[in-house]
Order: sequence, then C-alpha cells, then structure tokens
Amino acid sequence: MNAPDVLQIVDVYPYFHERGRQTMKKNPDDEAQNFSMLVRPFGRHGQKIAILAGDDEQRYLAYRRAGYETISMNDRDSDLTEFILRMETQIKELPPKHLVLVSDDPDFVHLCNAVESNTQLAVWANSATAPKVLKNPKYGWHPLEELLPDLKVPRIDVRVDFENIFIGLVKERNWRPNVRELVEGIRMSMQDLGEVVTVTAYGDFDELARCHPGVNFQRELTLANAESRYVINQHGKNTADMKIADDIRTLVEHDQGSGGAVDIIGLATMDRDFRHIVETAQRRGKKVVVLGLKGRLSRELEGVASETRYLDDHLKMNQSVRLVGKNEVPPASEDVAFMMRVAAWMHHNRWRHVYRDRLEQEFGGEAERLNRLIADTWLVPTTNSPLDGQGQARALEPNPEKPTAIAAHLLARWIPERIAFCLNKRGMPHVDSNYLATGMARDTTLAELGIAQTRDAADNWLRAAMSAGLVVSTNQPHPQTPTKLITTWRLPEEVATPSVGEPAEVVPIVPVASSHLRQLLTHGLSEGDLTRVLFDYFLEVHRNVDGAPKSSRIQALLDFVDTRGKQAELLAAIHEVNPALAEEPETLAKAA
Repeated sequence: MNAPDVLQIVDVYPYFHERGRQTMKKNPDDEAQNFSMLVRPFGRHGQKIAILAGDDEQRYLAYRRAGYETISMNDRDSDLTEFILRMETQIKELPPKHLVLVSDDPDFVHLCNAVESNTQLAVWANSATAPKVLKNPKYGWHPLEELLPDLKVPRIDVRVDFENIFIGLVKERNWRPNVRELVEGIRMSMQDLGEVVTVTAYGDFDELARCHPGVNFQRELTLANAESRYVINQHGKNTADMKIADDIRTLVEHDQGSGGAVDIIGLATMDRDFRHIVETAQRRGKKVVVLGLKGRLSRELEGVASETRYLDDHLKMNQSVRLVGKNEVPPASEDVAFMMRVAAWMHHNRWRHVYRDRLEQEFGGEAERLNRLIADTWLVPTTNSPLDGQGQARALEPNPEKPTAIAAHLLARWIPERIAFCLNKRGMPHVDSNYLATGMARDTTLAELGIAQTRDAADNWLRAAMSAGLVVSTNQPHPQTPTKLITTWRLPEEVATPSVGEPAEVVPIVPVASSHLRQLLTHGLSEGDLTRVLFDYFLEVHRNVDGAPKSSRIQALLDFVDTRGKQAELLAAIHEVNPALAEEPETLAKAA
C-alpha cells in the first residue's frame, strides 16, 4: 500500500453541537464540496476523513457524497482520544506527504506534535475560534475564512443606546421591563445577517434604577450574555452617545485581517445624533444596521443607515398578564394563604396534582375554605382526570390559566427555599424583605405572570406565606442604619422544611455524583441559567470562564466543586435556578 499524497482530517463535530459561537455557514453539501476542492492541489492520491456527531445525519450524507470516510462520535472526549492515537500510528507507519487538519479543537495539538517530523502539516481553522496552540507557525496554520470566504458567517457587533431604547419601550409601547428579553430580541433581529458576537449596552444604570427599583441592570445584562458600559450623563450632554460614537470609531479602525474584526455594526437607538458616526463606519466598509421602534426612529438616521430593523417585531408588546381580570374580584388574602398551604403540602409530597379525597382528608377541618378554593378555580381538574361516584373530577391541579394560582404554587416553595438556602448554604446573617422582593422581580416566571414585580406586591406575598405558616418574620435594626427597622424572614423553628403538617423527616446528606451534576448542568440548564449559577454562586469560576463554550464552563465548574467538596452547594444552586429539576426524576429526562 502506497502512502497517500495528502491526508485531510475535517472535524465538523462542533458545527452540530453548540460550542458557543458558530463562525462558518452550515450548508453541509457546500461545506463538504468546498473542503474537498481545497485539498486537491496537494496531490491526486489522498485520504479524506470527516469527524461527525453521531446524530448529524445531514453531514453524514453530504460528506459521503463528497468522497469522505466518516467517523461518527457519540462520546466526544473518549472517541477523539482514540482517533488521535490511531491516526498517530497510521501516519508514522505510512506517512503522507501532507497532513491537512481542519479543526479548532486544541486536543489535536497532540497529533500535530507527534507527527510534525513525519509529514508536512497544514492547520486550517477560523481565526476567531482557533486556540493559540494550533496557531503555532510550525503547524502551518492558515485562517479558514481566507480559504473559503463564501462560507464565512459575517460577524456582528451591536451597540445599544440603552436608556434611549429602554425608556422608549416603556413609555411608548407600555412594555413590561425585561432586560433579558430585550437582549434576546436584539439578537433575534440580527441573527439572519450573521453571528452576533457582542451586544454592549451603554447607560447611566443607577439613574434608570431610580425609576425601576429592585432591578440591577448591569447584572441582568451580564446574565443575558451582554456587556455593559456605565456612563454618567452630565447636564446638557449625553455621555452615552459620545462613548458609543468613540467606541464605534475605534471598532472601524480595527485591522480587517485580524480575527476580531467585525463585518456588520448594529446600532440600537432612535437618536439622530448618531448620523455622522454611521457615515464614518460606512466609509470604512462596514454595513451599519440601525435598530429602533416603529414610528419613533429619526428620519435622518434612517436615511443614512445601510438597513433599518424594528425591535417591535421581536418583543412582547402590550401583552402583560394581569393579576386579576377586568371583571374579576381581587382574590382575598385568606384564599391566597390557603392556596399556598395546599401548594406547600403538594411540594412536600412531590405531587404535581392531588386527588380530591386526599385533599379532603388533609384539610377536612376547613371544608368550607377548600370548597371555595375549588369553586373559585384555584384548583381545576387535570386533563383526563377520572370521575368519582358523584361525577366530580378526582384529580386536581393548580389552575394553569390563573396567574395567582400559578404564583401561589411557585412561591409556596420559592420563598422558604430561598430563605433556607441563604441562611444555611450561603451563611447570610439574615434575609430581609428587600432581598426577597428583588429576587421575585428577577424571577422570569413571575415576571411573565406580572406578579410580585413591585415592592408592595412582594410584601403581600410574603405576608401570605407567613399566614400560611411557611415563614415567620422579625423586625430588627438595619446593620448600617440602626435607627431604621427592617423585616427579616426565617423558617418556623418547629419545622426543618417548608411543609405543612408534621415536621419533615431529616434526610441524611448523600454525596452528589459528578455525573449527575454534569447531566443537570448540560440538559437541565440553558446558557442563561448556567450563567446565573456561575455569576450568583460561583463568581470565582465565572470570572475565569466568562465567554467560553457551555461545555468548557461546565467542566471548569465541576472541577472547582470536586476539588473543594462543594457538590451539595452546586446542586442547591441548580435547584434554585431551575426548581423544576428538584421536583421529580422524570423532569431531567424530559429536559434531555
């Protein structure tokens, strides 16, 4: 058997499994044909290998049609190690004249080091994602986007005049403030143009917080994977406008040949003062897309923009959920408290629905209140519920169409668990009303319901939880201002968990397996949820891995907790961020 002129290894596994940033267009047939064409000048006799995800059917067919031998991987870590060792042996026994490696996986550096004396190396990887170790000149690294410019995905940098957009949405569109929704809307409005690599918001966030107490804007931006620039507006000057213009001017001066260069600039504003910087960016060859609100965008700015798009199409406008309907009587506080008691009892037993006879047995002494709860549709029959002898539904659940019922079910667990976690896990000296109200305002489910989004509303829910016997309150002097009293919260001394009835059984702590934590983090948490776990509970890890792919962040977090014995703290944080994962084992299976 003769040695081939060229051995080409194309690693397209990351294009199928999310790696944080996609920098190449993903039409499988074009991709395979282009890679095949590029390797022809290296010799007539070649071997072409494509590494694919085991379930990437489209690329499997495309690369087979292009004449590639395909290697499907299911367990990437172990399969890749085995593949590299096999290739090392093959190349040393039958060295090709050229080895062309198309990958940005740093693990391939081991193969490069092992065979660099046996063959002439060429490494092709996108300059924006290739690790430094593969850019070593001795490996013959070349930017992939220069070899295949038609496959390159344009890189987009978005700058947001945050106060201008945010205030416009709230005042003109009656939009319910939601920073993460806004950032996601910005990304969605630009996603068909390329890869949004950065979203940066500029504003006087302390000034905004005065109008929206309880919202930490810079924290919310970080959790939405956006950057923030704090600028203080001076009298007669909009400092944010000047800072944005300066940063865009710096951006367009960036060397086009570098991996950090962007192709499209997004500008979210309605202010005509940006007209000159838009023209400057266009003269430097940048496409500038202006994002604004319909009917509110400056005509001068719209006239000079390369393209105009509207955020109205990507945000929920005028669809905020009311606590009560137009003709509905506001719920009585005793009904809310009783519903929270029922919900806490269901949580304690890990029930998503409850049989009517069990309800009557548990709360038989309060039959009138229970019947009123059912009559007022706080509890409704489940889908396909069996009927009893009187023709009544046997299985009941919190009404998914009634916001107060959903909130009572959620907060019956959320409030006690948040208090227990802060006092017992984080070691906080106390948990006050302001802290809990801030947490409620940030909770995405409560925000969508439009419940507990103000301090007064949050206080009402805390009082309902106290009436339900789930928590107790104490007034104490403020640590920094002793003359001021604050209300702090704890769990009732006679119970160990937020349940109703008998004291909960104390369960011994069982070590948490890393494999279980990995499964929860990978399949149970979104990118945003993972960021929240890192930012709120493991800030040291967050600072080291911010911006890295999800898999890398998960590995760093697991390494951190394994070396410090903090597996239980991580599990508690996961349940805090996504309470559904703590309910029943099948929740994770559904998420996966």
